[in-house]
Amino acid sequence: MKKLCSVIILVFLILAQAGSVFSQNIFSEPENEISWDLAVTRGFGSALLHGLIATAELMVPNYALMYFNQLYGFYWAHVSFDSIRENLAIPGRWYWEYGDAFITNQVGHPYQGGLYVSAGRVNGFGFYESLFFGLLGSYHYEVFSATISPGVNDLIYTSVGGLVYGEILYRMYIEAHSRGVPAFLTFLINPIAGLHRLITPWEPPYTASSLHYMRFSLGSGYGHTSYKIDTHGDRFSFDGFFGNLALKIIYGDPFQQETNRPYRHFEFQVGVGMNPGNYSDYRFTSDAYLMSFSPIQTERSKLSTGLSFSMDYFQLGEFTLGEFGPPDSTINHASLTLGWSVKNQFQLSDNIILESKYLLGINLLGVSQFNHPDIPWVTQAGILRHEFKNYGYGLTSRGSLTLIPFHQSRFEIDLYHYAMWTYPGTSPRIDSGFIFWQFIEISYIYNIYRNISLGVNCLLSLELGFFPGVPDTSKVNNSFKLFMAWNF
Repeated sequence: MKKLCSVIILVFLILAQAGSVFSQNIFSEPENEISWDLAVTRGFGSALLHGLIATAELMVPNYALMYFNQLYGFYWAHVSFDSIRENLAIPGRWYWEYGDAFITNQVGHPYQGGLYVSAGRVNGFGFYESLFFGLLGSYHYEVFSATISPGVNDLIYTSVGGLVYGEILYRMYIEAHSRGVPAFLTFLINPIAGLHRLITPWEPPYTASSLHYMRFSLGSGYGHTSYKIDTHGDRFSFDGFFGNLALKIIYGDPFQQETNRPYRHFEFQVGVGMNPGNYSDYRFTSDAYLMSFSPIQTERSKLSTGLSFSMDYFQLGEFTLGEFGPPDSTINHASLTLGWSVKNQFQLSDNIILESKYLLGINLLGVSQFNHPDIPWVTQAGILRHEFKNYGYGLTSRGSLTLIPFHQSRFEIDLYHYAMWTYPGTSPRIDSGFIFWQFIEISYIYNIYRNISLGVNCLLSLELGFFPGVPDTSKVNNSFKLFMAWNF
């Protein structure tokens, strides 16, 4: 419980402190600034009423998911009064969960948390205030919607990761509504906002567009992956083709931001590639300003800088369903990073623009996946497994360069580096260790007709693991893709 308390306090107090500081009027907003993304000013009674509505709305996805899991025969979804009483009465049941599928915990739970946070946002609560609803929704699901012991990591990733996804979903819902997208389609963007609009008098505000750049692409590629363990050589490998869908969103001007409102600018990328049953190429990366200012604004150069928060996820390589249990892959990485970003746009000539972006920060909670045939463990259901998650803290470094000549093409280089040290007591067989990840992505996109482009992409990925008393691991994944893109 001491480790549980220390990590939760670390994550939540940092964000709470950021909220108290940056909610102050450090930077003056323009007088005509629309305030739809701020907390509603109201009395205690009104705030309490909307808090109860938000609480009821966040329970909808919890019970829907619980009944869905029951239909599919998951034993842990058959909740009883005894299981609820045990989860409430025994604090020691909370533990670091290391058996669920990587994508379930690091993507599914944050999205679920995003629905909880959205319930707070559409009910008029601010960005930091809505973290409470992410925490409440996660606690409700862990205690009241599942029979297995509640997971500490699930509580953190659902609530804090939900703050990321929830704010993105909330802003994209408002953006789509303001652009005239039909209500049934905006419901798909943010189901909780759609539900709230359906059952209450609330109507989304109409705002000026904040979309700076958006690109949707469809393509296919060839991937190579291998997983080596010092004492066993190649654990598995794959070479073959895969299909890919990707979306990139830049919301707000990255280079001209002077505000204390979180997520007035964010960048979000999602990529889903696979050869079903053989290979996966899943990527979800985000980066947003919590506060920012713009010290340089000239005719040729614009620069912004500020405190930022990023959440990254990579699942790359062979996709297995055999001895590794749930869907797994070669390289697995997830991180929650609080850092400082610098973003600059420089006009080299009348027709050539160079954009550069850098982030350096502290990874508050990172996750990796470890697989070894000689290190078994048994799940709560009595299932023998050979893979488990590894939780830690560390450093994050991200950088990107984009060259835009003649507004006809884009040459993009993205670099991601992560170093993580294991939190003691969070894995069943590893009490310490160090993991290093490197991702290098190079893309070239050429416009062929109006908003339609063709592009090529190359991704080089590496994961190295060093664990005292356990064989070191080396994971490699490289891919090359061709795609067609629609730019907005």
